[in-house]
Amino acid sequence: ELPYRDFWDHKPPLIYLVNATAIAIGGPSMTSVRVAEKINAVVATLLIWILVYELVQNHAIAFGAALMFLLLNYHPRPFHGGNYCEEFGVPFILLGAFMSLRASKVSPGHWFLLLGGLATLVLATACFYKEQFLLSSLVWFGFLIAPRKGRCWWRHAAIFTAIGLIPLIVFIFWLASQGALSSWKGVVAYNFVYASLVGLNEPY
Repeated sequence: ELPYRDFWDHKPPLIYLVNATAIAIGGPSMTSVRVAEKINAVVATLLIWILVYELVQNHAIAFGAALMFLLLNYHPRPFHGGNYCEEFGVPFILLGAFMSLRASKVSPGHWFLLLGGLATLVLATACFYKEQFLLSSLVWFGFLIAPRKGRCWWRHAAIFTAIGLIPLIVFIFWLASQGALSSWKGVVAYNFVYASLVGLNEPY
C-alpha cells in the first residue's frame, strides 16, 4: 500500500468518468471536454429556470435567475480554465432540489416515495462530483423528510437514507472489483493520521 498524503486534494470519482466519456465519444482532445462543459452549462441553466419558476411562478424572475447563473458561473474571470468538479455536480443538486419541491407538494404515497427517492439518489450522486455538495444535499434531504401532515418522517428518513447510500455502495463494490478497496482504506486511514500530525506540528 502506497500512502498518499494529499488524498484530501484528490477529485471525487465522477469527474473522471465525465472526462473519460467525453473523450471516448469526441476523441482524445480538450475540445471533447469543452463540448461536455457546454452541454452541462445548458442543462444547468435550464434547471435553474425550472427550479426558480417552481418557487415563484414567474417566468421573468426565472429567466433573470438563469441569466445571472450563466453570467456568474461561466464568465471568463471566475471560470478560468474550466473543467471543474462543481460545474458538473450543479445539475444534480438543482434536479434534486426540484424533485424535493415537487415531492413536498404531493400526497403521501407512491408518488412521494418515487419523487423523494429519486431526489435523494440524485443529491447523493452530486457528492461524488464534489464532496462539499454533501452540505447542500443534507439541507434538501432535511426539507424532504420534514414532518408534514399525514407523513411518517422517521420512516421516510430511513427509506431515503438507504437510497442515498446506493452511490457509495456502488463505488465501494467497484473498488473491490478492481482489487483496490484495501489500498483505498489504507490511504484514507493514513491521511487521518497525517492530518492529525500536521495539526500538532509534529514530524511525520
